[in-house]
Amino acid sequence: MRNFFLGLGVGLIGGVLLAPKSGTETREYLGEKTDDGLKYLKNRANEVSGAASDLVAQSKVTAADLVDKTKTMASDALDKGKTAAMDALDKGKQALRSVPEINETPNRVSVQRG
Repeated sequence: MRNFFLGLGVGLIGGVLLAPKSGTETREYLGEKTDDGLKYLKNRANEVSGAASDLVAQSKVTAADLVDKTKTMASDALDKGKTAAMDALDKGKQALRSVPEINETPNRVSVQRG
């Protein structure tokens, strides 16, 4: 961009100093070239703005997908953890039932959890 403006300025100065045309013709020529430069800049700004908007929209979608995947993975891990804990609890209960010394204790107190 900087080079564009530098070139535009040098061209304008050179054109004014070395102009083979009359003042009116030179001013019209400079006005046309200025308009062309402004149109170019507006088009480029619109292109950059559109590309930035597309990038922001794509980033939002990617972030939302990542959040959804993370939630799913966390939920799956929690479910697996619950299942593993319940399995371990069941195996522990079965192991306690299979020990005869524990089951034959005469003064055993039963504790219920709610």
